[in-house]
Amino acid sequence: METAAKLAGVGDIDNLAQHNKSSSAVIEDFPLPPPPVLQNTDLEAGNNQPSYPLHRRPSRASLPSHLSRPHSQRTQRSRQSQQPSSVSRSRSTVGTEVEEYVWGPTHPCFPHPNPHVPRGSKEEAATRVIRVKRDWMIAGDLAPAFQNLYPEILDPYVTEPEFRRVVEYLNTELVAAYDPWGARNMFDAVAGVLTGFLYEDAGLTGIKRRLDSVEKWIEDWNREQAEKEKAEDGGRAKLISLKRVGYLSLDIEIPDPELDAGGDRHEEGRTDGVQGQSIPLQGITA
Repeated sequence: METAAKLAGVGDIDNLAQHNKSSSAVIEDFPLPPPPVLQNTDLEAGNNQPSYPLHRRPSRASLPSHLSRPHSQRTQRSRQSQQPSSVSRSRSTVGTEVEEYVWGPTHPCFPHPNPHVPRGSKEEAATRVIRVKRDWMIAGDLAPAFQNLYPEILDPYVTEPEFRRVVEYLNTELVAAYDPWGARNMFDAVAGVLTGFLYEDAGLTGIKRRLDSVEKWIEDWNREQAEKEKAEDGGRAKLISLKRVGYLSLDIEIPDPELDAGGDRHEEGRTDGVQGQSIPLQGITA
């Protein structure tokens, strides 16, 4: 009888049923965890708030605490001219966000060697360049734009409101000049095709005229700073031509800030912020 049942496959079915019962018992002893509750992160929804914190971009970059520079009377006057409300707001903003910048060539306040003067000249030894990086969040790769992040090292030469005015003007003009869907640029494109691009060779396009006006504005700004230098003690800041740097950054030339680390000043090198160690100028690429 058992042999006939095995041949018919009845015995295997019974064993399979018993195995399923034992498996279900094990599953009941160890129930599965409930599915996670998904929170709505849609910012357009009025009542729902995102489950992740929003990170606000800093507006000011300060020098590291282990670095110092000699203070001049011009620095004190520039700090006193600032409004108390703006000073307290910048301190609270920088206090939590400035720690993201590690001291080095990528720091907004890092004084780079000046590549816009002859190598080995007195200007190279007496000046440094502060680089304002590109801001790809404004127009992407359609137009060059620069970060509105104020480097505190510019305080003796360029005030924070003046710095933001310069960046705002340059960003506005450059975005308008490179806008591919602007009315003037579309007209220039059609006129260039119809004239075999002789229209562009003649320099009649709006983008060339607008970029030339930006360069003229930079020259006028540098001339105003030179006039202020005659009336005040200390050096001055100078904007480098955007065409010279290929619109990759906004280079601002300033006198050598002579940063100190560990209390030692290095005349022929620059400190990297690690126990007063000096880096020679030849070891840093522009």
